[in-house]
Amino acid sequence: MSSKIWRSLRTVGLLLIGIVAFLTYIYVFNVDIPKILGEIQRTNLHFYIVALTASILEVLFFALSWHFLLLPLSIKTRFRKTFLFVWIGLFVDLLIPAEAVSGEISKTYLMAKNHKEETGKVVASLVAQRILGMLITTLTLVLGALTLFLNQLLVGFLLNLVILVTVGTAVSLVVLILFCIKETWTLRMVNAVVRFADYITRGRWKFQELKSKALEATRMFHQAIKAYGANPKSLLPPVITSLLAWFFNLIVFYFVFLSLGYQISWSIIMVTSALLVAIKAIPLGVPFEVGLPEITMSTLFYLLSGYNLKLCITATILIRVLTVWVRFFIGFLAQQVLGIHALTTLNTKELVEKTSEKDF
Repeated sequence: MSSKIWRSLRTVGLLLIGIVAFLTYIYVFNVDIPKILGEIQRTNLHFYIVALTASILEVLFFALSWHFLLLPLSIKTRFRKTFLFVWIGLFVDLLIPAEAVSGEISKTYLMAKNHKEETGKVVASLVAQRILGMLITTLTLVLGALTLFLNQLLVGFLLNLVILVTVGTAVSLVVLILFCIKETWTLRMVNAVVRFADYITRGRWKFQELKSKALEATRMFHQAIKAYGANPKSLLPPVITSLLAWFFNLIVFYFVFLSLGYQISWSIIMVTSALLVAIKAIPLGVPFEVGLPEITMSTLFYLLSGYNLKLCITATILIRVLTVWVRFFIGFLAQQVLGIHALTTLNTKELVEKTSEKDF
């Protein structure tokens, strides 16, 4: 059996596992699927279209934040391309299982393909964007959790979970910033990773050939990070657009509930969306993020809002249609526009190898 067929079968199998897990969750809690379908049919389309628009605007401003982070590094490209690359990154992230950073790798590959010798700078822009995202997620968790705690809605297990995720995100953020500041740390890490990977694969993947390129890209990466520090005003546009992307993400949640005839607290939305970001960062190996995110979101809505589980599951399904399936199909169309078909058949190792090449 060829590797491509095996990967396709693995993707379908893991997708089915995720769907079965969510359906099992619905069955265990005795929620009738026909009733959920009935709730979906009564959805207010006007409010749901607003939620759809907000979901697209979230991606738009997310792409703008990356675009603004590229400009101080002298990587000038049309926003149309940046926007398409972001959609393709979302598409690859959803399709390739167990690859928590596959979207970033694909965006690096696509942008570096158009800007030779600039791989380190592209990686620096994506790391800077991730730092902004992690900072916003941490602040969102703190503010939302504080509001719920003061209203005595966040107690026991949920309080401990939020504290754990907040601390974990904050620690990861600090470590990432330290690696951006300490060039020697990053160089040592690259050396260690290459040696370990070469030992594990017994030299079959030829990682040593990539080592010099990786070190060169690392030095360029740190030069790009220093460029941000030398011109802090350049970070204002990406910060504003990142906050707008975050705002429209919250709008999606709010208007989906409105489409079902209910209002939900903004603090609940903030905590749920931030926790979902943390869950999605875990490489579970399930394509389309099906399973655990739906179970987590439904449970949080149910425990925090006091609404019945049927409504919470319905809202979760409608939200996931917008944030997973609509984005998947738009990403697929973006891939067709650019004619980039190889990304969906590559694994991470192949993507890294292609990204590290100088001549595309």
